[in-house]
Amino acid sequence: MYNLFISIQFIGIIFLIFELVYIILQRPTEFHGLLTLSTVSTLVNFVGYLFELTSTTKEEALLAVKFIYLGKPFIALSIFLFVAKFCKVKLSGWLKGAMILLHLSIFFFVLTCEHHTIFYSSIDFTTDGLFPHLILGHGVLYILYYGILAIYLILLSYMCIHNYHKTTSAIHKKQLNCLMHMICSTAIGFALYLSGCTQGYDCTAPAYLIATIFLTLSITKYKLFDTISLAKENAMDTFSEGLMVFDNEGDLLYNNSTAQQIFPSLQTGQYSEDMIQLKKLSDCNLSLHRNERIYDVTHRDIIRKNISYGTMYILHDMTDTYNYTDRLKKDVAEKTKEVISIQHSVIASFANMIEARDDVTGLHIKNTSEYVKIVARALKEEGKYTDILTVQYLEYVIQAAPLHDIGKISIPDYVLKKADRLTNEEFEIIKTHPVVGAKIIDETLAGLEDDEYVNITRDVALYHHEKWDGNGYPKGLKGEEIPLCARIMAIADVYDALRSKRSYKEGFSKEKSKDIIWESSGSHFDPEIVATFMNHIEEIERVVD
Repeated sequence: MYNLFISIQFIGIIFLIFELVYIILQRPTEFHGLLTLSTVSTLVNFVGYLFELTSTTKEEALLAVKFIYLGKPFIALSIFLFVAKFCKVKLSGWLKGAMILLHLSIFFFVLTCEHHTIFYSSIDFTTDGLFPHLILGHGVLYILYYGILAIYLILLSYMCIHNYHKTTSAIHKKQLNCLMHMICSTAIGFALYLSGCTQGYDCTAPAYLIATIFLTLSITKYKLFDTISLAKENAMDTFSEGLMVFDNEGDLLYNNSTAQQIFPSLQTGQYSEDMIQLKKLSDCNLSLHRNERIYDVTHRDIIRKNISYGTMYILHDMTDTYNYTDRLKKDVAEKTKEVISIQHSVIASFANMIEARDDVTGLHIKNTSEYVKIVARALKEEGKYTDILTVQYLEYVIQAAPLHDIGKISIPDYVLKKADRLTNEEFEIIKTHPVVGAKIIDETLAGLEDDEYVNITRDVALYHHEKWDGNGYPKGLKGEEIPLCARIMAIADVYDALRSKRSYKEGFSKEKSKDIIWESSGSHFDPEIVATFMNHIEEIERVVD
């Protein structure tokens, strides 16, 4: 039996050395520190107890006991702190400090046990039993120490059981199951030792070894470290970005210094509201604006072999890129506005030159553009054609108006400037100018502005001579087949022609011009537009004057 005990100690020491090496190679975290402390303390306890088993004198055995207590008090402490953290039980700083001080005091009183009876009331040595060993009387602190260990075991059991029923994560349940087996083996070892049935053998040592085996199982098979290590594999080794790692319950496992700078609440533990905001931004693919900086927010699920271990959030500082892009957009917008302004000026000048060939002053362009503006806005105010007359559409129609007769550039002077009535052949030549105008617009404006503007300008040029009853040209469209912009342009073009002086006629009066427009309602013009036109005739006449 003695040789069995010695073998257990040697096996335990070897096993603990391997486990310690494995833990040291993992990524440093608070979990890592507590596991290291627990393993080192257990290893010291095993080495010390091996010395005690091989002692032949009281002095050697007592020295071995002192060496044992260099680690023994801190095994229970580190296990308690580890399980509390794993189960997300928050312990205040002063409570942790008091616990550490208590266990240091136990080591101190064991170290000086020959000089007082606080921990051991008596110290004797016997060669009876399975092997020579010390017979130690139990002092007040000894009883208090084992009472504290009993409290630890009760609290640890409660924490594990409570979390086991609370969690929905399968991997978390398996990890807790290992921890509960670890606690049970420790409790059985203490109970057997305190009962005295082991004939002097401290069975807490193999109990700690069994606990260590369960802990190793949790580390290796159930990936106790993997939530952090997998996060490391999925991110850069040096985190210039903010990084936060959460488990499946939404509790924070890790955050780097960059994340703490962005969210100081991470250091105080009061981060729930910040994390709710972060999740919303990530889900909606929105940027985080914080401390005058702008961060791109992304999240990744930490998954290995179809098992979810948690989620990590990465915050990438994109302030400089964002500001550069914003400035670039503004610069492009300004340059585009300049180009459009120049383009409109050139187009207007071009249109004026064409009108001049027709022996018409630039007032025709100015007047018709104003008429179009008045009528189009009035139609919108009266609630007509609301599905078409958007603010942008109105603007484009007004801009398109000067180009309605741009196709006249192809008409020969002898036809364009003829003072007498045109022959049928000459009128057929005049009727080609809408088609030519549309072709010029397609070739010169396409690509310079958006499609809607080009289409409206093209429709104004091509269809402004179409008539409501279908007797117009060049396509013979009727009713609402004619684009709205062309129907507005048509009445503006005709009214200005009626009121203006030409080489072949004098300008008609306001009343005669109005009569002609009224008579053409339903035949030449859209009746809705005619009604609106007449409702605003005084405003239109102010343009003529």
